[in-house]
Amino acid sequence: MRIAVCDDLRQDRELLRDYLKSALAQRQVAGDIEVFDSGNGLLEQLSRDPFDACFLDIYMEGLSGVETAYRILEIQPETALVFITTSHDHMAEGFDVGAVHYLVKPVTSRMIELALDRCLKQVKTKEKYISLMVDRTERKVLLSDIRYIESRERQCLITTTSGVLTPYIRISDLEAMLDERFLRCHRSFLINMDKAEGLFPEGFLMVDGAAIPVKRDKRVEFKQKFETYCFEKMREGLR
Repeated sequence: MRIAVCDDLRQDRELLRDYLKSALAQRQVAGDIEVFDSGNGLLEQLSRDPFDACFLDIYMEGLSGVETAYRILEIQPETALVFITTSHDHMAEGFDVGAVHYLVKPVTSRMIELALDRCLKQVKTKEKYISLMVDRTERKVLLSDIRYIESRERQCLITTTSGVLTPYIRISDLEAMLDERFLRCHRSFLINMDKAEGLFPEGFLMVDGAAIPVKRDKRVEFKQKFETYCFEKMREGLR
């Protein structure tokens, strides 16, 4: 998730950036935060590389936060907007632009968390990740990149879109770090249901052609879980 922070006061924009970094990490959402001291600087960058969300101070020299917001929406209408200011005077104008949240300084970490959650709900791009030690190096792995996981004694083989990772971790401990898209379909296997084509006699068929075994006495249960997950995902996409 790409986030822009625009405030002409250095201390305020750095504090906001730090709060956002912490909130993203707590939610296991991969994020890239860029800070700007003017609306013009933000718009120049936006024309080259869009942002999913923009946190804008209303009172700035040059372009105000509201003026900047209108120009942002001309370039990228789906951007989630959050206004930050020292008073409620421009709240109505801010919401006329379609802001998802309005913050009054001094901001707190809790205020930023609430604003970020509203942005995530609008943007719908929760790029969650997990941190793992691989070859003595900490690696951040996006959950959306994981296809399936196989357990081999104390080690897991994590097949991702870019290759295989082999951290020393038990599959039960790894399972606790994942979310609802992952299914423990076998004692030694976890699958990302987003990467599965369906459940067939040979097991779950994955998008890369791999067949992942399924516990025989759980086939009906897993088939129902997979179909329910796919239905809920489709319904969410229609909202």
